[in-house]
Amino acid sequence: MMGKTHMRVGALSYGILNTVTGIIVHKPALSIVPMLISGAVALFADADEKNSKVNRSNPVTGIPIKIVEKLERFLRWVVKLLLTFGLGGMLLYYSAKVRVTLSQAPFIGDNASATIYTAGIILILAGFISEGFLRKIPLLGVIYEYTSVGLHNGTNIIKRLLFVLIYSGIGMAVIWYNYQNGSSIFIYLMGFLLIAVALFPHRTVLHSVDGFIVFSLCAWYVLYKFQHIFLLPPVIFGYFSHLFLADVFTNSGIPLSMFPTILKATRLHNMLSKYENYSKVFNILDIRIRLPLMSTGSDEGNMFEQLYVFVLLVLLIAIAYMSKAAIVIL
Repeated sequence: MMGKTHMRVGALSYGILNTVTGIIVHKPALSIVPMLISGAVALFADADEKNSKVNRSNPVTGIPIKIVEKLERFLRWVVKLLLTFGLGGMLLYYSAKVRVTLSQAPFIGDNASATIYTAGIILILAGFISEGFLRKIPLLGVIYEYTSVGLHNGTNIIKRLLFVLIYSGIGMAVIWYNYQNGSSIFIYLMGFLLIAVALFPHRTVLHSVDGFIVFSLCAWYVLYKFQHIFLLPPVIFGYFSHLFLADVFTNSGIPLSMFPTILKATRLHNMLSKYENYSKVFNILDIRIRLPLMSTGSDEGNMFEQLYVFVLLVLLIAIAYMSKAAIVIL
């Protein structure tokens, strides 16, 4: 599911849970801030995707990513200028020399001057028009298309490299600091999660059941240390909603465990797969939990997401209205 959908599902589903819990204890209330927290935390499971909403929203990764994207747009603009203003200007500036050669070409002859000026003006005007027009110009369109693809691939590599360096660097710094100052297992787990964000593919470690457990332990530790333990329910539920109330409905589902991914990445799986007991345990841990009701990115998937959010919204309003829940900040 998309980032906005995860936010909405996280916020609305926590609002439903919180209100129902309030009804049970005879204090129905709709808590706004916890709902917002749950929606925000629901994004974190996609931290291992460099273009996800959580990575574009936070300044640590968002600013470098946006700078690289601006660089790509600038370079494409430079290429566009060279192919339009540059070539058009040169064609007009050297029109006399070009006319001599062009006048000898078949079907042009005396129309060389008109052809040169028409081509030059069209090229210059193309610099003011959209990229789509430039792509339709024979030869130049092909050159621009291949150049754009090359720039996009190159900046993607740079973004990926920055992404890996930022998360792995912070993760290693957290581990080193913990080693020097406290050696808390929870801080080591936080460092591991940050490194996992950098090194492992999307929907692997952060989307696994044990990844959710590790995140929950880290969240408990941080909130306990900062004396904000009352925020733990929306924080944990937000992450839970991403996995078990959203991605579990996609075709790819969520992995039962992170260990198969780690074992494959470290090549230990190849060494251990000859042992029968290992293979049995591995096959169990490699199971993906899914109830495939949608395909992310498809028209049907988008419709499912919109309907799902709408149903949750209606359900929340209905429960809050029937229970006469009070609207509170915390």
